[in-house]
Amino acid sequence: MPEVHRREAVATNQKSWELLGRDDRSADDDLLLLHAAHASAYHWRVIGTPVHWARADWLLAHVYTVLGWGEQALVFARRCLLTTETASADFADFDRAYAFEAMARALAATGDHMQARAYLDQARTVAESVTDPEDRAILDGDLAAEPWFGLPGD
Repeated sequence: MPEVHRREAVATNQKSWELLGRDDRSADDDLLLLHAAHASAYHWRVIGTPVHWARADWLLAHVYTVLGWGEQALVFARRCLLTTETASADFADFDRAYAFEAMARALAATGDHMQARAYLDQARTVAESVTDPEDRAILDGDLAAEPWFGLPGD
């Protein structure tokens, strides 16, 4: 049974990213995106590690932010950050930066620009310690990417 959960976790994660990459998503596609992200999180929760859980919560925060549902995004961003800060797991050096990024985007989506700016600054500070050049380039690009929901200065 673990192989089924792993296969489904990966497949639904990939479906989420496929849908996120579409510029022409319909309301039905947005709902499918949300269900795919939740399905992936479910399967990772069954068979994964805290690293998988944090990344699944990050994806949920990201999806809710993209959909403009800031309060829901904040629930999962907080879970992602809490896991990266408290779990004794082998997180990659970029995981903590992405946890701060999730908080920043979720807070920006709720209109709390002051807190969003503080978390964005933390994400950028932590990003400076990411050692792999490719990981750092992806992270820097994501930190610069829209939408920031009117966050001043970006």
